Amino acid sequence: MRHVSIPKNGGQTMGNYIAFFDLLGIKAIASYNSELYFDNIKSFQYVLKECSNILSTTKYQIRAFSDCAYVECSDIGLLFEYLISLRETLFLKQIFFNAAVTEGTLDSPTHIENNDNIVCISFKSHETVKVYSMQTAFSGVGIYIDPNVYAKLSQTLRDKYTIKSAYCVYDKEESYNKFELYCDLKYNDITPHHIKFLLMNYLKTIALNKKASRYYLSAILTCINQISFENLTKQYLDLFLNVDIRSMNKTIFHDLLPIHLMLINRLYDSYNELTPCKGLNPNHNLEEYLDKITKNGLYSPFFHL
Repeated sequence: MRHVSIPKNGGQTMGNYIAFFDLLGIKAIASYNSELYFDNIKSFQYVLKECSNILSTTKYQIRAFSDCAYVECSDIGLLFEYLISLRETLFLKQIFFNAAVTEGTLDSPTHIENNDNIVCISFKSHETVKVYSMQTAFSGVGIYIDPNVYAKLSQTLRDKYTIKSAYCVYDKEESYNKFELYCDLKYNDITPHHIKFLLMNYLKTIALNKKASRYYLSAILTCINQISFENLTKQYLDLFLNVDIRSMNKTIFHDLLPIHLMLINRLYDSYNELTPCKGLNPNHNLEEYLDKITKNGLYSPFFHL
């Protein structure tokens, strides 16, 4: 494998990297609205090409079929930029995907047989199997970074692009949901509209497919972890707690519990951020913020046991 030096991304020596991703919920759409299905596929493939200008200064290749795609790039920073831009652009079209990133190459010659009537793309590298396996095991909306890749990133790249998050996994043997930690890519921008959209999609999907709804939790947690503590407590905490669920079945109140626990975890992790704030008593304010969460709706009896 040929290695290249990329000083603009922190002076770190890099090799080739690949990502695999596909659209979420596309099979369900196909079952009830073929026109929307084709529109989403068309939008996806258009955005793949539109965002590829980010990769134009480095060696790359994209291999797409229907609702999924492989990408290879020799610059990990630009690959991150591409995936972030792709996620953001598709988000505006209400299209979600999940992805995985690892080291490797595609090695994908195209074999044409039968006078161009049959086109077969063959991926020969073991890494394409590895990244595919990672992506299919990742039950979240987000971009899963191989821990081995993360370990080799410079601190500059980690600080600029990555954020710790978690995704929900159903344990069949124990019959309960658990969370697995992973490293996601940061969003370019998080707005109240962004948060509301994720929350409402999570709650609406619960009524249709509870298993599918858990995918949104990883994206919500990534946002919670990325928002600064000051903005979270002053602007977003009430937004998370005042979700309009009055018109929904009361049995899904309990499905907000993971999000409330995420908020509590974030508040405790960021406890030290309160100390430098002028005019604030850290203990008093932390209790105030936690009180907002624990007394929300039907959860207060649970939290005060």
